[in-house]
Amino acid sequence: MLNYSHLRLMMKNLGSTLLLLACVLPLLVALAQALAYM
Repeated sequence: MLNYSHLRLMMKNLGSTLLLLACVLPLLVALAQALAYM
């Protein structure tokens, strides 16, 4: 059984991962578009 602090830590890690994806995803899209136009 998960305790509350462990669950909160997992949610914090998930939030930081989503934030990182939100920063990286536009760069990946721009790179893919640049490669498509080349």
